[in-house]
Amino acid sequence: MVWFKRFCMGMTLVALLVIGICSGFLIVSAGMRCFYDYAAL
Repeated sequence: MVWFKRFCMGMTLVALLVIGICSGFLIVSAGMRCFYDYAAL
């Protein structure tokens, strides 16, 4: 069952990558929104 273990590890890495990209995108979009609100003042 070595392939199954590798498959689980691969899926975990993919999930972490997707979560990292999504959280990074949310942080960037929130930061840009705050920056534009601050610049509008």
